Amino acid sequence: MNSLDSRAGFPAAGGSELAVTLIFSLTVMGRMATSLIQKELTMDNSIEVHEHLRRRMSERGITLQEVGQTLAAGWPAADAKPGTTGKTPVFRGQYWRGRKVYAEKEVTVYTKEAQGRTIVLTAKARYGQGFTEPHSL
Repeated sequence: MNSLDSRAGFPAAGGSELAVTLIFSLTVMGRMATSLIQKELTMDNSIEVHEHLRRRMSERGITLQEVGQTLAAGWPAADAKPGTTGKTPVFRGQYWRGRKVYAEKEVTVYTKEAQGRTIVLTAKARYGQGFTEPHSL
């Protein structure tokens, strides 16, 4: 999809139209994305993601589906701190970020277990290509 942000479905624009689209995307669409993530989370009560992290995931271009795939199939992240678990896969596709489209997105999700629940502490994404990984999704 040739768009400013394929997740939001906004058409690509330039100049002042681009600025207006970005502001709209960061406010209304950001809140809508957070709402969708909240609805998805109610289906699985064993995973906990706080409101602040939901907003950060939206800003970083990370979906709840990617978090689930990362936790299920990612390889161990070497930089996880003691008492936490980190997982990382590389997703292949077309990922828009800024003014550029990237062929790969590496997502790392850090969690901890507490009282039988998985608490997502943070999630980060790197965009580019040629990431070194044991496997890709």
